[in-house]
Amino acid sequence: MGGFWAPDYKDFAPRLGFAWDVTGNGKTSLRGGYGIGYERNFGNVTFNAIQNPPNYETISLTSASFGTIPVSVSNLGPFAGSSGSITLPAATLRVPMQNIKTAYAHLFSLSLEHQLSPHMLVAADYSGSMGERLYDVSVNNRNGYGNVYLNEPCSFADTKLRTR
Repeated sequence: MGGFWAPDYKDFAPRLGFAWDVTGNGKTSLRGGYGIGYERNFGNVTFNAIQNPPNYETISLTSASFGTIPVSVSNLGPFAGSSGSITLPAATLRVPMQNIKTAYAHLFSLSLEHQLSPHMLVAADYSGSMGERLYDVSVNNRNGYGNVYLNEPCSFADTKLRTR
């Protein structure tokens, strides 16, 4: 495909608005508008993709999993000890969805204004939005999905932990 996700050149973002002089004397107006605004694919997705093995790996070591983790002044932290070895937990891949759809929002507003005197105006305004296809951070490398990245035959029903 040549990129993190497929480009989408079909997004249509119309803007419509109106203004109406309700009484015809310039004292009362009704105004409104509607539009669609598209979101760019957020930069954190790109950043997360560079944090994948083999160049980079993020794991979490906790004392609940490995017993006491001593405090160390060494640059290697818990890896500085020489009293044995531990098996590190598997890393989780951070993968952008290549067929991600562009998120967008419906934007709308309505305003009713009336001039009471040359220096006083009364108004009732409403402004709102409604998001569609909003982005979310999800873990797509769950147990049973190894066939996508490791070319292993498996299915969603496979719930056994794989050992390395």
